[in-house]
Amino acid sequence: MEKKTLKLQMMIPSLFTICAFLFGLNGIRLAILGDIKGAIFSIGVSAVLDLLDGRVARMLMANSQFGAELDSLSDVVCFGVAPAFIVLFSQDFYNNFLYLGVSFFAVGSLLRLARFNVVQDYPEYYKDFFVGVPTPAGCIVALLPLSFGNAFDILINSTFYSIYLIFIGFLMISNIPTLLPKSIRISKKFIPFLFLIFAFMLASIVIYTWLFITFIGFAYFMSIIFTYKSFVNKKKQLKKL
Repeated sequence: MEKKTLKLQMMIPSLFTICAFLFGLNGIRLAILGDIKGAIFSIGVSAVLDLLDGRVARMLMANSQFGAELDSLSDVVCFGVAPAFIVLFSQDFYNNFLYLGVSFFAVGSLLRLARFNVVQDYPEYYKDFFVGVPTPAGCIVALLPLSFGNAFDILINSTFYSIYLIFIGFLMISNIPTLLPKSIRISKKFIPFLFLIFAFMLASIVIYTWLFITFIGFAYFMSIIFTYKSFVNKKKQLKKL
């Protein structure tokens, strides 16, 4: 009877995913302890690792259904549950309506990831777009009121925050087209500038954490508007064919 073996290279992407999960778990721990900045930084590391695991898998030709499922399970914790804890422990923990909002957001991320794994037969005009707001992006915009309030020393009303999180939950499970990063084509001559921008972003998130998250959150909302316009144009072109 032939023994089944697994090449080491097939395990490497999953190790990235597990590390991302552990940082997400640490983000929850830090939120409970009251270290909100530390919790956000931990989730940021999770996001970087989440970005890398898929690329490492393609580079090593180690894509697998197991890896895809593991990635989704990790994302639920890192970008669904962890930001919910951050909002709860940074705002009014005992506010029942706020708890309703963070619960709706967390369930929205869960449903979003489940649909992403199962539904693949979207119309052709969705080819270069995400359907709905991806969970990592949902995490960023979910933290936007918190970061905005801290950046400009403004008290964010918990009831408003709850309604806002419900709105983000709906965006994640909606069919609205959103930005798909891998569909963006960049000339090789701009790659050095991208590394420079990346280094600047790393420095900014450490020094100006709240301003950085606020800027990224608003920039993502703006991207939805421009992406939707691009989507409508593409849909019209395909219907003419």
